[in-house]
Amino acid sequence: MAKRRVKLFILAGIFTILLIAFFTILQSVSDIPKRLPEVTEISAMKATYYDGEEHQKIQFWVPKDRWDNIFDALLPAELDTDPAAWQVLGQLDIALNNGHPFVVMLFSLREGMGAFASGDTIERRVYYRGGDSIKLKEALRAAFKASQRE
Repeated sequence: MAKRRVKLFILAGIFTILLIAFFTILQSVSDIPKRLPEVTEISAMKATYYDGEEHQKIQFWVPKDRWDNIFDALLPAELDTDPAAWQVLGQLDIALNNGHPFVVMLFSLREGMGAFASGDTIERRVYYRGGDSIKLKEALRAAFKASQRE
């Protein structure tokens, strides 16, 4: 009888430890910032970037039908815990449906691979490496042209 109680006590302890570990992991996963918001969460997007072909800084409101193209050029991307001194291409200032801002800093890399930093503020940004710098520049140019027709 005493051995059975000891076994039950040990099993209850193991279960408690596993439960605590599960909730700790769940909490830490929910604290990981989003790379990019879902397009359905966005109410407006303003792009600012330097167009090397035109040799000028361009700023415009990105048409809604171009949001996916810009995000597609940024993905897939992985967290970069040791970002290099990347060349700044521009920035996306995003207004979310919930009223909160979201900032995406855009970088251009020589190898063609892309990079960006994102977060609810510039100070709280997280760096990512991935996507395609060439496709991003093309998507921004196309979005700018589309914005001129509206």
